[in-house]
Amino acid sequence: MKAISCNIVLLSTLVYAVYCTTAQAEPDPGTIITSSLTTFLAGAMPDTPLGLEAEWNVDGSASGEPAHGLLKMNIPESALADFNNTPDAIALLELHVTGRGDWIELYQSRTNWASNYQQLTWDNFSNGSGLQPGKNMSRYRSAMALPRQGVITINVTDDIRQWASGLKENEGWGFLPTGTDGSDFAGGDHPNKSIHPRLILAGIDQPAMHDVLIPKNSTWYYCDNLSTHSRNYPVDSDGNSWNSPDFNVNESRCRKWESGQGVFGNGVAGIINTPLDKEQRPGVNRPTFLFRRDFEVTADQIADNDWLELTLLSDDGTALYINGTLVFEKYLPGTITEPDWDVRSYATRSAYDQTEDYMNYRVNLADFPDLLNEGINTIAVETHNRDEDSTDIGFDLELSLVTPEVLGNLTPIPEPCTALMLFLGLLGLIPVIRKK
Repeated sequence: MKAISCNIVLLSTLVYAVYCTTAQAEPDPGTIITSSLTTFLAGAMPDTPLGLEAEWNVDGSASGEPAHGLLKMNIPESALADFNNTPDAIALLELHVTGRGDWIELYQSRTNWASNYQQLTWDNFSNGSGLQPGKNMSRYRSAMALPRQGVITINVTDDIRQWASGLKENEGWGFLPTGTDGSDFAGGDHPNKSIHPRLILAGIDQPAMHDVLIPKNSTWYYCDNLSTHSRNYPVDSDGNSWNSPDFNVNESRCRKWESGQGVFGNGVAGIINTPLDKEQRPGVNRPTFLFRRDFEVTADQIADNDWLELTLLSDDGTALYINGTLVFEKYLPGTITEPDWDVRSYATRSAYDQTEDYMNYRVNLADFPDLLNEGINTIAVETHNRDEDSTDIGFDLELSLVTPEVLGNLTPIPEPCTALMLFLGLLGLIPVIRKK
């Protein structure tokens, strides 16, 4: 009888242990979350209360009537718990672009706007100032270029990790424009549910791969003494523009191209390795500074990677060219498809605290076929001050090629019950062994 009862205890205990382990390993059904609140603050409607939107807009209107987006995903506590207990979990926010404009920037909200959004207007939200990084928004989270149409995916892992651990409350996100060409997105009240915002919480079967092409603090040629008597950019003696691969730095309208190491700047926080001459005359700061250098890419790197990642420190406006092609701009007049700036142009807005923070931007190489060449390539960057009274300027860059992550299910770490049941099951073996 003793052996039979011990076997029953052993069998039942092991069955429960297996069940416990299996139950903990199953992916939570809420790992894809579609329930959301979406709205936007519109400077053109200063007294209109916010409403939940089928489409929402992010715009830095040149007329002084911007639009700032707000989004909160309703994340179940069980999904947050599984995320918190899964090593190397990743969180991706998917938005459906219905009208492409300039780059947008994503910030974690620091205010509980979702609980009383129907009482909020542009005028009473932060005294009519809209979303403000470092105040009602986080200082900086991430930025993204938009596809011509379709889905954009944003890595929000750090935010979800903070919410899952209880370090911060889920107050959602705010979206700010980088230019004056507005972007439109499908909201949580859109009649087509297939294009609603989605939050994907997942494990990583294969991490993202980064090939660093230009590390931070690298050496660049730079021009910090541009004359503003003309709106034209420098060309060399053969007529090659300053941002073309064939440009000769020793033969150009810029009085002299120097060579220096990043970080470049003046008046910014952190380490400055190469000071810039920011004054064009006493009391008046020059608008534009130019940087360029070469980098190498292999055929395998071009074939194996989908994205170009810019880890950028920049104050204030920026435009970036690869082999003469404009692939990125922020805070400059016009748009990436219709640029409207020159060497006299100041940036359209300040870069908040971005003079000391590196920010990640990803450029989809599918939008720029044949952008990179096997062998030597050229990158050129221009930075623009906010105005002639601006006290700082700064630039540094890390350039990488990126292969995105391969996603899998969330696999939470088993609860202590599993280990306890297995231990008890082993104890059940002792009488059986003794009986034998």
